[in-house]
Amino acid sequence: MTKNYPSKVSAGLVVLISCIIGGTMLPALWLNVQPLPLLLTTMLVLLGVLYPVFHINYTICGKELTVNCCFLMHQTYLIEDIRMIKDTQSILSAPAASLDRIAVFFKNNRTPLVISPRNKADFIRVLLNINPHIDCKVEA
Repeated sequence: MTKNYPSKVSAGLVVLISCIIGGTMLPALWLNVQPLPLLLTTMLVLLGVLYPVFHINYTICGKELTVNCCFLMHQTYLIEDIRMIKDTQSILSAPAASLDRIAVFFKNNRTPLVISPRNKADFIRVLLNINPHIDCKVEA
């Protein structure tokens, strides 16, 4: 059985990234730079930054959890090694496009995997079906 869970994407994150990149156009426009090449360059940069945001997913296949972040990350974890799952709103860099996140703690690893599956309840339910020993501290 293979189940794929796309990352939840925060609209606020997309707006923030768009404003920051779009805001870089303003000084150039004041300096009378040609607007069309500037607009095309800005759109390409925005696409390059936002593309990975919309291509983060988590796949459960057999007893493995695989995290894919576009071309930036591809990592596989054993579900039997998960010891705890809890809610987090950590802003640290993670393969998650939302602040509605969960931290997945593994045996023999102090640093959790922070992710944001769109269907968090089903994702956790499937993990618990595979490994019922996971200490789940996520509020429904």
